[in-house]
Amino acid sequence: VLLFSKGISVSKSSVNAVARTTAALLAMARDLIDLGEGERFEIFVLSDTTDPIEIEQRYEKSFAEDEWYRHLYRTSYAYHGVHPFYMWYWGSHAMAHLGRVIIVGGDVRAVRRLGFQPASTLADALEMASDVVGRDGTITHLHNPPILMADVT
Repeated sequence: VLLFSKGISVSKSSVNAVARTTAALLAMARDLIDLGEGERFEIFVLSDTTDPIEIEQRYEKSFAEDEWYRHLYRTSYAYHGVHPFYMWYWGSHAMAHLGRVIIVGGDVRAVRRLGFQPASTLADALEMASDVVGRDGTITHLHNPPILMADVT
């Protein structure tokens, strides 16, 4: 599990936010342990940047070339060590072209934690988006996500 967060200045609200994030990480770790899966996961928090270019330059190579992650990828059901980075890059590049992301029907806390806006119905989402796309905005539905196959050596 890789988590990315921006640096924050210290204030009462930022300390509370860090405490909530830490509590959530601890809860997730405890749940994994309770399920007997704790040894199968590693948790990293990269808190100095969310910029995909900087992340690639500073972190990607060490995760891509890590022998243990390569071993797990080749011999078990693990994702490659660089996989979370690619998932972050895809989302980051899309976000650079979006005025707003509104999630319909998602868990409100999770949606807000990701920095998006929750809506309970499509009609509500269209109303919320009207200040960005106007009254005649279009809707695009991707039936499948983009698929990529890579040969990792």
